[in-house]
Amino acid sequence: ILGGENGAATAAFVVLGLQEIEMGGASVISSAAKEKIRPELQEQGNANAQFWGEAVLRVLNNIMPNQWVRVGMRQMSGLLTLVFARQELKNFVGEVETGAVACGAMGVGGNKGASAVRFGIHRNYICVLSSHFKAHQYEIQGRNENYRQISRKLTFKSRANRLFDEAAEDDVDSPDPYFEPVVGHALKDADVVLWMGDFNYRLDLPYYNALSLIGENNISKLLEFDQCLKQVRSGEIFADMDEAPITFPPTYKFDKGIHDRMAYDSSEKQRIPSWTDRIFFRGRGNPQHGDLSRFTTVESLAYESLPDVVDSDHKPVRSLLRIDLPIVNEEKYRIAACHTLGVFNSEPSTWVQDTALEFGIGENAVVYLQNTGGQPCTFALVLRGEEALTGWISVNPTAGVIPPGMQQAISLSVPSTSSLDVVSREINIFLDIFSMSQYAPGGSPQRMKKRFHPVQITFNPTKNGTGATLDAGRQYDESELIFF
Repeated sequence: ILGGENGAATAAFVVLGLQEIEMGGASVISSAAKEKIRPELQEQGNANAQFWGEAVLRVLNNIMPNQWVRVGMRQMSGLLTLVFARQELKNFVGEVETGAVACGAMGVGGNKGASAVRFGIHRNYICVLSSHFKAHQYEIQGRNENYRQISRKLTFKSRANRLFDEAAEDDVDSPDPYFEPVVGHALKDADVVLWMGDFNYRLDLPYYNALSLIGENNISKLLEFDQCLKQVRSGEIFADMDEAPITFPPTYKFDKGIHDRMAYDSSEKQRIPSWTDRIFFRGRGNPQHGDLSRFTTVESLAYESLPDVVDSDHKPVRSLLRIDLPIVNEEKYRIAACHTLGVFNSEPSTWVQDTALEFGIGENAVVYLQNTGGQPCTFALVLRGEEALTGWISVNPTAGVIPPGMQQAISLSVPSTSSLDVVSREINIFLDIFSMSQYAPGGSPQRMKKRFHPVQITFNPTKNGTGATLDAGRQYDESELIFF
């Protein structure tokens, strides 16, 4: 994918989905146990999975020496998903996650279901799935249910810290580095989805009729009987996904070892030739609707089967895809981020008109807090000093929000009927005003900048009026503050 018309020689990624790399009850039981107890082992794969991973990587590097690395692997019984990337993209690929959904025997058998690898590149997320759906001619609803179950249940666990770390991949006895599963619609959240597999949908026509149409190379007529296309068009499966036009003969079921394009099942069962092996894909969004920065497209450049492969009763299918992803210009992004932080990261632009007050019983005083900045700011007040005085001073308001360019009057008073008339000496207390402004999106305390304005208050029982002195050198720690 992401390559030109010369395949792997110009591709950026190679993804591979395999089914039935191993079969039998022992494989299903072993895989189910791993999924339950040690799912990280499924990322290493057993001997069969490792054979395929190493063989494909070796072939790729034979084409272009030392140019390919493995991004991720996920096995579940006979299912295997492999993702490879060009070495030059290594620093741009990350957040590799894997997952699987079992749909086989008793709902836990890994012989049917999906294994998947999800990875990020340039802040876009690509999800690759390999699936094997329920078999047999008339099990259409069973196959549809496999699709729904995988779409609903597939979640991922992250081992991004082990990306491209071959030593760590071999260290399966180390503590499990998984994060919690990503909860939600894993497929829906991906920017690109590539879903390949043996989906087992068949042709609804007699065996010999199918052979006759294949002999005539009448692909369009054969497709009229394709179960998969009917289910897609009815909206039952692969919603919002595409498949390139099919121009090759059915890929199932062949007699093994025979180099003849008409060597379909000659056994007494005479299974009807079908396109069981398919590749579906989708991007995200529409350029005419929504955010263009999240718009991705997937275009098929080639879609074909490989008729010369005779080791299986299926003919492999391959697709060459061009994927256009939005890529952030990191330099411009940093400039924009610095500009944003320059707006939000400064301290609140607030100013107190009077930084000291002196008054007596029955008097009122007003302090004006002005917001001279371009962002709204919140404020709160704290009285600090001798309780004999702070318990009688009335302050209003004690908290609020000041819009840009506005001011807030803060009123202080001591009732004339208070018991402070028995106080015959001057008492100093402090009104601490602190203002806050947001410096990043969100409203948590960690995202607020604060500024303190200390105002000295002197209570003089023999004097009415206000004075002005400034305690500008005093610095306050938040732990000293007691809120009203």
